[in-house]
Amino acid sequence: MFNFETTAKVAQTTVSAGTAGQYNYNPLTQPLWLSQDSVYLLELHNETGDMYYYATPTTVGQYITYYDMRYCNDCDQNTFPTSIFTGQHYGIPDLLYWSKTEVTPAPTYALIPNNYALLLPSPGVNTNYVSIPNNAAMVGFSNITIEAWVKLGSTSTANTILNKGASSFDYQLGINTGGAPFFRAQGIVASSTGYTITAGVWTHVAATFDGSNVLFYKDGTLICTIPCASSIGSSSNEMRIGRGNSDPGSGNIEELRLWSVARTGADINTDKCKKWSVEFTSTTGLLALWHMDNSLVDSISSFNGTANGSISFEMFTYPDPSMSCSGVGIMPDDVVSQNNLIQNYPNPFEQYTIITYQLANQSNVVLKVFDIMGKEVCTLVNTKQNEGKHEVKFDATGLNAGIYFYKLTTNGKTETKRMMLAK
Repeated sequence: MFNFETTAKVAQTTVSAGTAGQYNYNPLTQPLWLSQDSVYLLELHNETGDMYYYATPTTVGQYITYYDMRYCNDCDQNTFPTSIFTGQHYGIPDLLYWSKTEVTPAPTYALIPNNYALLLPSPGVNTNYVSIPNNAAMVGFSNITIEAWVKLGSTSTANTILNKGASSFDYQLGINTGGAPFFRAQGIVASSTGYTITAGVWTHVAATFDGSNVLFYKDGTLICTIPCASSIGSSSNEMRIGRGNSDPGSGNIEELRLWSVARTGADINTDKCKKWSVEFTSTTGLLALWHMDNSLVDSISSFNGTANGSISFEMFTYPDPSMSCSGVGIMPDDVVSQNNLIQNYPNPFEQYTIITYQLANQSNVVLKVFDIMGKEVCTLVNTKQNEGKHEVKFDATGLNAGIYFYKLTTNGKTETKRMMLAK
């Protein structure tokens, strides 16, 4: 089974040779759940001479729609086929499946919304970009952080991630020809040193400016500090994603964030692989957050964009396995030298779940639950508690299935974890 959009292999199993001349069925040892509105390719790999001819099917049930049949010759079971059959087709396996409401017992899962990244054509062209109307809240501050995951299409020309002010360049984060990030404040450009981004590789790029220096981070690690004798501009020109003035963007941009503060390296590194603002170490100064999930909506300040030219979105799993996320925010369960929030159990859950946390000493405790959009659902705890292990039962009656977050705040420090409600 392949994901059709990404051509990534979703699952694979070996079936028995069966008996010649009759139908043969092999049940899966465990179910394979398919996401709604996604496209998959089911491949049957056979040895030479093992196929029959069948007519093209028009449907495989009310929940799954048939598109076409594909093939590849002299390939192995890991090859994604691209050639399309017309007319009579080789044999395909019967597909027996169940929808969620027909399974007993019902599966303990919830559909996670598909994740996308903005895709700009390569090489970059100035007519392919995202324009965002000017908003007074886009300027008027002296410190700034711009950060995003990028997978450049090319470094043969300069790339822009975010630019406010068009040709006025109130502020801009981009990548120079060759792959070195730069930050621009009006007429002054600060270029990073010892820092190279490779085209086709997911890289987290962040730049902070405190009014005197620009700090450049790569995958959450500080690379260099460059003086910048300038200030953030205040023009009324538009904001752009994927275009400066003469330097367009190329490839993918994902989880683009704009802050009116110079974030610390620790916060950048901790939050770089988190998607939802409720998971962040802090949201102080967060001005804009573009998830790029098949839309150009800013979930914080409604700095919503409009596509110009050839703009599209590419589906992928976030965080991508190639992203530098290993070990970020991980804390062993037996660490009790500081307050520790533990993963809820069961998870996923259908109505009730237990949230557990460990206090190293007496603390003021606030435990809240938020939905996927960051809206507060309820407060479970708001009191002073003694050191030790504490458990709270969360009743999700009346809530819709989906992803929720629970945030523990103790003496001003916060920790957030994700849970999944399945109904």
